[in-house]
Amino acid sequence: MKKHILLVLLLTLLGQAGIAQNRVIKSPRVEAATHTNVIIDRIALSDTATVLDFTVSNYPGQWIIFAKKNYLINSDGGNKIYCKYAIGYNGQLGDKWYMPESGKVHFSLVYPPIDKKLSKIDFIEGDNIDGAFKIFGVEINPSKRKALLPEALEGNWLKTDGSNEWTLGMYEKAIVYQNKLWDKFYLKKEGGVYVLHIGAEKQSHRLYIKALANGDIKVGKDMNKLEVLSKCKTENKAFKYQNNAGYTSSFFHRDSAIVKGFVYGYHPKISKTGMAYVNDIFTGKQKALLIPIQENGSFEIKVPLVYPQNIYLSICNYHNQLYLEPGKDMTVFINLKYPNREVQANAIALPQSAYMGSLWKENEDIDNTYKFSYIDGQALRNKIKDMSALEFKEFCLDAMRAKQAQFKEYMTNHPVCLKAQKMREMDIVIHTWSEILSFEMYKEDQMTGNNDRATTVYREKYTPDYFSFIKPELLNNPQAVVCQFFELVINRVKMARCIQPDFIETHHAIADSLLADQSVPDNVRTLLEKIKRCQNEEALTNTLSADSALWSSFTNNTFRDKIQSISGNYYNQTRDKNYAKFFGLTNGFAMDLFRAQEYCNRMDAYFIGLNENSLSELEANLSTPFIKEHVRFLTKEKKAEISRMKESNKSKTEYTINKIPQVNPDKVFDTIIQKYKGKTIFIDFWATWCSPCRAGIKKMKPMKEELKDKNVVFVYITDESSPLDTWNLLIPDIKGEHYRLTKDEWNCLKAKFNITGIPHYTLVDKKGDVLKDGIYFNSEINEFKKMIEDALN
Repeated sequence: MKKHILLVLLLTLLGQAGIAQNRVIKSPRVEAATHTNVIIDRIALSDTATVLDFTVSNYPGQWIIFAKKNYLINSDGGNKIYCKYAIGYNGQLGDKWYMPESGKVHFSLVYPPIDKKLSKIDFIEGDNIDGAFKIFGVEINPSKRKALLPEALEGNWLKTDGSNEWTLGMYEKAIVYQNKLWDKFYLKKEGGVYVLHIGAEKQSHRLYIKALANGDIKVGKDMNKLEVLSKCKTENKAFKYQNNAGYTSSFFHRDSAIVKGFVYGYHPKISKTGMAYVNDIFTGKQKALLIPIQENGSFEIKVPLVYPQNIYLSICNYHNQLYLEPGKDMTVFINLKYPNREVQANAIALPQSAYMGSLWKENEDIDNTYKFSYIDGQALRNKIKDMSALEFKEFCLDAMRAKQAQFKEYMTNHPVCLKAQKMREMDIVIHTWSEILSFEMYKEDQMTGNNDRATTVYREKYTPDYFSFIKPELLNNPQAVVCQFFELVINRVKMARCIQPDFIETHHAIADSLLADQSVPDNVRTLLEKIKRCQNEEALTNTLSADSALWSSFTNNTFRDKIQSISGNYYNQTRDKNYAKFFGLTNGFAMDLFRAQEYCNRMDAYFIGLNENSLSELEANLSTPFIKEHVRFLTKEKKAEISRMKESNKSKTEYTINKIPQVNPDKVFDTIIQKYKGKTIFIDFWATWCSPCRAGIKKMKPMKEELKDKNVVFVYITDESSPLDTWNLLIPDIKGEHYRLTKDEWNCLKAKFNITGIPHYTLVDKKGDVLKDGIYFNSEINEFKKMIEDALN
């Protein structure tokens, strides 16, 4: 009612403004939009103006902005028609408009008159605006559209036996049938029956379709054997899913899954690609796969898998999981127009997702039960400021038990397949664990207002009893890898502070071992005795600072390798002991994952294939046969990757290895930048073993290409912690000037720029003066580019 009154008021205002309304299009059909919460309710066309009425939805209290320079343009191209003014907008265009309790606002935008003969127009909120509202193919002459399908047939058609299996999809741009997408089809009507011809020549189908009075259809290849399909779900508690098999022992194996998809509401002007993300629990890494999208909204990708898992799809404004298993292909329907008011009002509107293939039921059930995996994380984090670790844990466990009860009740009325049931039961528990194990991180966020946690440290002193909620049998269950949060829990356990060796105890272990070595000089032995007497971190820090030159010389030169060996052995022994002490983990699947990830990370960081001795040592400590075999497979792949890189590097020339200037270490930086005086210098302090460093370098590649003709030079500085062979392997793919410093030279730069972690970025102007230092790593690339361009001007 309120909306009706508002529209009447807007019409009155338009009339008062002298805008005649020759033609009105209500709820115009649109091809695609970047956002589903911005709706064009009505378009008024006249000789004096073009008026678009909008409804925008958002959460109460959140704000929206409509840019001043929004415009209309012919969908086929032409001149931009800029907005003249707004009616009903709260303030001026460009101002923030905070949402009322209703979560909806209504307003109109007025433009100069457009050609009424146009078929479609695009609404663009503005150019070069991140997240700008864009609506494509807004139909202003519906009579010009030649529909290939009657609207009554368009949509997703489900079986009516109670399974609600998606069997047929009919859309203007494609047909989905028998787990395939067909872009070649035509429809004709013979009497009271439609005949749909799909495909061509060898691969083709002919379907007979009979529309029913209630909106359902009968479909089949034989006119005498038609099956009733509906757009509505059919409730049938007696339905039994026929292929309801649980997980088997043959759980892990390497294979691929072909994923085909159709994106409904897609337009190439939104994006021509999407992304798929696939996790590998054995390496702790994630693989990103590019998804090219065809003009009709179809796509196809090959996804390498090692075990059943939910991959993550990001396509335009669609972000959701897709459950896959090695060797099983799937077709997915993605609705970019979901959710909108039509979906909320119409029970037979298109869903957000639909699935076809052997895992359709698993995906449907995973979607339908997704809400049970989560306890209300935001509510937890709002309460955490005044909670102790124990109170937070009990709060989470109470929430978990409530979710378990809700899921159990849900299953009494909804048939859930065995795999989805198993996954969801484990996920409820594992997500709860991940929240409890994140307590210190959440606490620090609350204390710092979600700013850099490095400035605030919160520590709890945990006892083994605190972690009694964690059940080793679930962590050691290989099938738990199907759970969304299992990898996070593995990471939280692996990085738990109670697992890490104590700073004092580590130095005591080093001192004990070195004092037994008769070759240690007397002055160092005296220092080691002092270290043994230190009982807290402050005392130890003061002791090391008082003899910093002696300790630095001793640990960085003659006894460096031995100290690293002592420290590494003590770390491993203490860590494994604490896994058992705090989490009840000895040998088993979880410990195998920790060890496999450690070896794989080392292989990735140093770009070397594990040698036979390292592999044998690893295998002796693994109890899971597949992990043993998989690490050998990954080693073979890494060696092949290195060979390919070496061959490719032979033709790369856009990098320079520079000799270190022969000056005192504290003069190295000034000498380096002197070489590039007159240019803007972007300096990246990095290391080959640093994953964020390498990710940042990769992310900057496009920016460097855009700036390649500008007066800017990219300088990459590392030290001897980057193995020479690995450095030589990687830098041919990093265009720029490269330096590999000694330990002393690197230490001087760390002190000069207060480098406490890498990557560390510094911008130097043409005169050789530092403009910006310690540029935040998570800055967007366009911010880096703007900083450099500002320095160039």
